[in-house]
Amino acid sequence: MILSGGRDVIKRALWHVFAITMSLSALPAQASTGIDGCAQLNAMIAALPTRGGYIDATSLTGVQACDVSINIDRPVRIQFGSAVWVLNSDPGIYISTYGPVILEGVGFEYNYVPSSPQGTVLRSGSASPLILDSGSQGSQFMNLDIDGNNTGTFGFLSSLAGGMVWQSVHIHNFLYAGLVALGGVNTYHDLMTNDNGGDGIVVANDITMDGNTQLARNRGVGFHALAGGARLTDVDSDHNTLHGIYFDGRKPMDWAGGTNYVVSTMIRPLTGNPGGFYFLSVNVNGMSGSTSPAWNQATNSVVMDGSVAWLNVGTLPNLQPSSMIVNFVNGGYVDDNGNGEPDGFISDNIRIEGAASDNRTANSIHVNGTYLSQAQVTSHRVRGLHILNAGQTEVTGLNWLGGAWNNTPSLDAGGVVIEGSSAIVVSSMTSLWSSTNPIRISNSVDVVIQGVSAISSGNSTVTERDSFCILIDEASLRTSLAQITCTSDNGYGRGIFNGGTSTTVNGYQNSTTAVPADDLGRLASFTDSSGDGKFSYVQTSSAAINQLQASTVSVSGSGMFDSMVASTATINSLQASSLLVTGEIDAGAIRVGGNLLVAAKPVTSWTLPILGSTGVVFPPTSGAALRTAFEIPAGGVAFSAISVIVLASDPSESNHYAVQIAGVDGSLLCSASAGRPLSITGTVDFKCAEGAVTLPQGIYTLVLSSNLVAPSGARTRSVRAVRGYKSRLDIPFGSSTAALLGVTAQFITPYFNNSEDVRAIDGAVTGPLGRAELSSAVLGDIPAFRLH
Repeated sequence: MILSGGRDVIKRALWHVFAITMSLSALPAQASTGIDGCAQLNAMIAALPTRGGYIDATSLTGVQACDVSINIDRPVRIQFGSAVWVLNSDPGIYISTYGPVILEGVGFEYNYVPSSPQGTVLRSGSASPLILDSGSQGSQFMNLDIDGNNTGTFGFLSSLAGGMVWQSVHIHNFLYAGLVALGGVNTYHDLMTNDNGGDGIVVANDITMDGNTQLARNRGVGFHALAGGARLTDVDSDHNTLHGIYFDGRKPMDWAGGTNYVVSTMIRPLTGNPGGFYFLSVNVNGMSGSTSPAWNQATNSVVMDGSVAWLNVGTLPNLQPSSMIVNFVNGGYVDDNGNGEPDGFISDNIRIEGAASDNRTANSIHVNGTYLSQAQVTSHRVRGLHILNAGQTEVTGLNWLGGAWNNTPSLDAGGVVIEGSSAIVVSSMTSLWSSTNPIRISNSVDVVIQGVSAISSGNSTVTERDSFCILIDEASLRTSLAQITCTSDNGYGRGIFNGGTSTTVNGYQNSTTAVPADDLGRLASFTDSSGDGKFSYVQTSSAAINQLQASTVSVSGSGMFDSMVASTATINSLQASSLLVTGEIDAGAIRVGGNLLVAAKPVTSWTLPILGSTGVVFPPTSGAALRTAFEIPAGGVAFSAISVIVLASDPSESNHYAVQIAGVDGSLLCSASAGRPLSITGTVDFKCAEGAVTLPQGIYTLVLSSNLVAPSGARTRSVRAVRGYKSRLDIPFGSSTAALLGVTAQFITPYFNNSEDVRAIDGAVTGPLGRAELSSAVLGDIPAFRLH
């Protein structure tokens, strides 16, 4: 990542160029006669010796309209006054010298204010780059407003210029990127780029950016790095259409036809490109054509390909595209980006991306003390920090404010999302109101998460899987979680979901209210914040635990426990191929080597609630039944009656209803000899004709039937769910009766059958019933998940 010329760049940047001084103030007649101001500057530049000098142009004030380019072919410092320079030529300013060149405006204001003697504006008057630099070294740009006027293509464009200093410069309203500078060792201080049609700034090797730098409202990415060595301090990147900050380590590929390039992308066409040039897409959401365009072999030129604008950025001899290593983001405020992304594209406030999960070209990235927020954008899903195909990356002191802020229904796409990556450390993170998982780990290896506090995660619009404060998917390996606190009292947020292998948890505290609170899967080890091992479900190949509190333990290898007593080990079901216990076991059921040693005792009462906001309705004819699947937990249940809560009574005593239970295969297990009226509100019992019925753990179906006859032309009455959404259970019925089943912590599942034809007597099904087809669907506002 060393710029060609190396130390010579520094020498030239420090080279004194002010030996020769020329002033336009010595030519007052020219300054006021309407002669092209740029032509005057060109004459002054040409009059300097080849070693350059200083030009005082402060006497050129007001509006200076130029029909020729300002051609800078030697080192020069130009001091502009308070003026608006309208540059109508292509390019507006052309720097052809090795440099250095210094362009300096006047005053502290970024933009020219006619009533104030402050401000220098360089404004585009044509669809061309405003400043085109062929490769100067050590140039400086200070106190300038660079205005694209929604006409110019680029504010600054150079594939080679390096060692530059940008200070107090405002770049805005260009059709493509505001600033493209792919040379190395550039410095940006108090830079503003906003409202550009593409990226705000595109850089490459070894840059620093600090001060009051703000990158906002660009239609592409705010900050886009194509190589490593970037050091960003206290940068504010917000409300850009795509990513806020993008460390782009993707490998440049060959051209492909019919491809949608949403975000700025580097390619290197293998045919029709004899110069071996790289091309960068500089507009947003373009679609390449069906045939390859004629690749212009001139650096800094733009070629159209379908709706994609490709910029020739040269051969990049000193750049290694996809070598995204050693980048730093320190502090800063990156928020509410991705506010106009196209459908199917998910933006990130900060995105770190390597070439592929097996080619992690993004390495040694550090994000420290940064504030990320997605609290204002309610129309697009956006992640906080996305680490994709990366390695050896460290995130510390991150503060994440998600999309559930202020109880809004907005969706974020997660706080920190780690995908296809390895050797990632996230520490000292605070998450507040994250709609989706504050931390999500997918297909990643050796990830360490420590010192994380997640508060008020989840909301009513996300799935159960997305509501866990930490989610580890089934393709992840060796994840280590330490000192984790998950707190949520909104009824939606949960703790840890672990689908990964060899996951360890140490020092975990869960204070969430949603059910289930955790899904811990196959943990290698677990310790809660008190030093005990507590599980809602554990499945491991080997478990060596001092203290255990669990509802279910499944051990395929051996379960080795120092102490399992009633105060620290209360277990409903234990399965192990071998078992060594030095204390006592208090368990509902124990299996060793697959043999049931102690059978679970069925409970005599449990509840399967159907949400009142959804309701259950009965089929409109005596020859039909509705069936809904549910699951009875471990141990089973012994009962003789099914209790129903009638919410809306049917005044007709002749309308009879029946509630029964059948197996998935259709066999009636709790049947009714006849239906009964539901003419009063409150609890009604349906007795099982079989008397006492015991159902072991498993899936069964609730059978709803009636002797109703739908009136001719009867219209379906839709049962409304909370938040105003229609229930999916939209069945025609001929009365106003709706019922709740009252037969703890069990939800009706989203597996159900539509109406099926049956034989029935007085509203009660006598059989036969078909086998239930368990097809996935959402049932009203009931969470879509299956209990195991």
